[in-house]
Amino acid sequence: TVAHLVGAAMLVILTDTDGLYSGDPRFDDSARLLDAVRHTDRVLDAIESGASGPLGSGGVATKVAAARMAAWSGIPTV
Repeated sequence: TVAHLVGAAMLVILTDTDGLYSGDPRFDDSARLLDAVRHTDRVLDAIESGASGPLGSGGVATKVAAARMAAWSGIPTV
């Protein structure tokens, strides 16, 4: 990621949503905002792979992939 190339201390991802949810809150009343996610969490695998279902849509897969690459480089993401 660019964050790694420039030696950034943190990757900040901007979005018009409140954050990453356990499901798609538009369709899942039980979806909850996740406080923290590790790059090894299975929910990220489903989102990043583009699996169909209520886990996300649009640009979330790209954002998750960028956050995971930053984590592999030791760069935290918010």
